[in-house]
Amino acid sequence: MKQAINQLLVRKMRGDELDLEPRINEINQFIEAELARMELVANALPVSKADDLTPRLDQLFRDMLQEVWHKK
Repeated sequence: MKQAINQLLVRKMRGDELDLEPRINEINQFIEAELARMELVANALPVSKADDLTPRLDQLFRDMLQEVWHKK
């Protein structure tokens, strides 16, 4: 996954992404799977009228980014 993201970053820095290109299936599948998993986690959180959910979701997002970027 990290290799596919690095390749995409190189192409973006070169400007290759200015033209429409086909999506990178490995990245797209990962994003779709993570969004589905995060939706399940978010649905399991208690609902509150106060906005105490946003900081918790922000932390969950940061934790997931840390987990992904530290995998090899």
